[in-house]
Amino acid sequence: YEMGVNKAIYLLTFQKENDKSTFLKGLGYSINNPEKLKGDIYCYTDILSLTFSHYSKNCLRCIAKTILHGKIVTTVWELKQNFIIRFITLIPGGDKKWK
Repeated sequence: YEMGVNKAIYLLTFQKENDKSTFLKGLGYSINNPEKLKGDIYCYTDILSLTFSHYSKNCLRCIAKTILHGKIVTTVWELKQNFIIRFITLIPGGDKKWK
């Protein structure tokens, strides 16, 4: 898996559009410890739920169910031609999809 700490920092920083930081802070994540978010995404992503969504830019886009502090979110991943799986983002409120 590939996910830099910068991606976790981005998710924990307020954005005017598609902000996820408020949701993540509500779960106890902090900009002071982005490694915790990164680690939890790795540990609590259900790889068996991985579903291919579409082909894009020489890679496959996939989604998976991830549970963060009891909340289900959808995580988005890219499977590259060199078989590296790269984390793209997470979508709060993904619980409806995974019921």
